[in-house]
Amino acid sequence: MSTDSFHEGSVNIGTGSLHYRSWGSAGDLPDLLLEHGGGGSTQDWNLIAPLLAEHTRVFAYDRAGSGSSPRDDLGRGAVANSQRLSKLLEQLEIKAPFVTVGYSLGGLYVRHYAALHPEQVAGLVLLDGTPTQHTHKPSDFKRALRNLYLVHWTARSGLGTLYWYLRGRKTMTREVFQAHVDRMAAPEFVPNIKEDLHAIASVQSDVSACGEKLTHPSLALIAGSAPKPMLAPQLAEVRVLHDQLIADAPAPLSRQIVVSDANHSTLVSDEKHAATVANHILTFLQSLAAR
Repeated sequence: MSTDSFHEGSVNIGTGSLHYRSWGSAGDLPDLLLEHGGGGSTQDWNLIAPLLAEHTRVFAYDRAGSGSSPRDDLGRGAVANSQRLSKLLEQLEIKAPFVTVGYSLGGLYVRHYAALHPEQVAGLVLLDGTPTQHTHKPSDFKRALRNLYLVHWTARSGLGTLYWYLRGRKTMTREVFQAHVDRMAAPEFVPNIKEDLHAIASVQSDVSACGEKLTHPSLALIAGSAPKPMLAPQLAEVRVLHDQLIADAPAPLSRQIVVSDANHSTLVSDEKHAATVANHILTFLQSLAAR
């Protein structure tokens, strides 16, 4: 399948506009809809989407207030996001039922959409998805904000290149890292992530209100290593929640895979790990198509 058919644009959905990107073309496998993580954008998928587009059509979009999509008055709750997404999909040539892939906080958003529109969704991929029952302490938010301001200052001060030589080149290509630096240097970087952080609890509540159990075949891909801000006991707690969620997902196609040497960030930012993630998603698509 050719990956030459790349499109990018914005769609007016009435309450505002949403920016989207698409790769590849429709084939025998389900189309894919990619939902970025908290504070992220369609740029989260720079490594993974082109690999998947060799086999099927791939869509990604920026949630309102993220990436190239402007804010609107509806907020960042899952209910509002599902309303926006439904209007966006009405205007995109996505083939239903499709498979949704949610990274980090995006895992909650795709779970909510699938619960509201089960007939449109063939399966879910939760890429280190945030569990509904995982609580964040005030100290976690304070530490996250300190890190946000630090990386924002580093990027704006022109030290991004130095940081890449010291750390980034170990896990990212220069192109991917530069996209990260550009995003971190943008004036809206800190406000956007702060809004996502403060929205986590309400998004978890929205998803829980729809039901805790997964009702579609689901693939959970989780990182085996904790990122630096997360302590080992916290990672173990999240792992238990992932285990419980996928254990109750519909059999026999649902499963959980640990990418042992990846952490939360490198699942999408490291070439090797991104290729591993793409291969697991492709295998999942093929199992759905073979049913």
